Amino acid sequence: MTTSWWTFDEDQVLLQAVQAEVNATGRPNWKHIALKVSPTRTGQDCRCRYRRILNGQKRREMGKLGNKCQTCGQLRSGHSCP
Repeated sequence: MTTSWWTFDEDQVLLQAVQAEVNATGRPNWKHIALKVSPTRTGQDCRCRYRRILNGQKRREMGKLGNKCQTCGQLRSGHSCP
């Protein structure tokens, strides 16, 4: 069973690993990425988190309003506080 909350450090490792771990077809190798991120994370966990981060970034760029983090004030979708 995986933990539900992603830490800031896990997010940073995930973003770096997605750039580094690309297979021959140019797609991220989620199994290898998961091994770099955490022993408790699966490839699917990493893929879903990465998509959530990208969707959150896209929403911020478009200026969409939503729930904000009470700690840092950013849109909650796709972020974790340092």
